[in-house]
Amino acid sequence: MRAIGRPRHGPRQRPRRGHARSRGTQESRTGVGRVMEQAVMDRDASASQPGARHRVRLRFRKEGDLRLIGHRDLITALERMFRRVDATPSMSGGFHPRPRMSFPLSLALGIVGLDELFEVEFDDPPDVDRLLADLNAAAPPGLVFTAASLLPPGSRKAVVVAASYELEIPPDAAAGLAERIAALLAEKSHVVTRAHRERRVDVRAAIESLAYADGVLRMRLATDSAAAAAKPQEVLAALGIDHLLQSGRHLTRTALHLATD
Repeated sequence: MRAIGRPRHGPRQRPRRGHARSRGTQESRTGVGRVMEQAVMDRDASASQPGARHRVRLRFRKEGDLRLIGHRDLITALERMFRRVDATPSMSGGFHPRPRMSFPLSLALGIVGLDELFEVEFDDPPDVDRLLADLNAAAPPGLVFTAASLLPPGSRKAVVVAASYELEIPPDAAAGLAERIAALLAEKSHVVTRAHRERRVDVRAAIESLAYADGVLRMRLATDSAAAAAKPQEVLAALGIDHLLQSGRHLTRTALHLATD
């Protein structure tokens, strides 16, 4: 019989060892994460030091059936080509590193490019003549590299301020085209609305030159202003000849004009 007033003691409460272990594991994992994060930061900091990387500007043509692949597919093809040749570009930081490549102005799907360019960075200065030959040897049909130059240290990246386009005009679509060109150039503004983004664009403000001669329509469009970022297809629509792109004809981008040009 239990004595009255005697405290009743239950089983001794032991610390939850599993909980303590999980806290220790969590702290350990946090410590490992901090170490990995610091390692990535140190690597990026060392890579960003002046003179740590060497930038090469490559010019190329994208024509034939290759005009039917998009910009992202082109980047993927270039990454594979660099893996095939004896030239390893600098890689970006983070857990999904990619080659350090930059395109000042991407080429839209379906347009032939005769003088495109991009820049790629290397940890060590490459032999640009050998790089050009190796890339052409590994390139698919329709992709031709025309020039490679090692840029001086500290030079800024390419900035495109205008792009030139051409379109062959069949005789049956040329009637009255010169008059429509003159009427468009006489306008102070020609605003169109892009349905998929509901964005208003002033096509006239983008036109630096527009002319038709010898069966070819030639235009130069400004690209350095967001307000004037018109597409060549929108110029064709303003002239009433955008249907030519659905009848088997295609635009050709003949040149990219840089800020230093």
